[in-house]
Amino acid sequence: MRFQSTWPSKDIFTKYALDYAKTVNDMTGGDLKIEVLPAGAVVPAFGLIDAVSKGTLDGGHGVLVYTTASRTRWRYGVLVRASPWTPTMLLAWHRWGGGKELLAKLYASSA
Repeated sequence: MRFQSTWPSKDIFTKYALDYAKTVNDMTGGDLKIEVLPAGAVVPAFGLIDAVSKGTLDGGHGVLVYTTASRTRWRYGVLVRASPWTPTMLLAWHRWGGGKELLAKLYASSA
């Protein structure tokens, strides 16, 4: 599987993606192989969401703030970009606070 990051190869966030991929690759004994590519390897960073949606890439590692840049028609991105939340708070809201369901509805309404 080819995943692309929204950051350059030397960025700490790309290292996080590489660490994640290594963990998954090791845990699956090679049955699932994730290759992490830096920003721009296949598409520009702001094109990541659309590339995954179209199947050009299998996945991506980025932030929702780039959603409004790549999909300007998605007007709700302001709800999650530049928020005062810590990453842990955002993930908790997404997982247990109804965020995943809300984002699914918002994405569907702007398609």
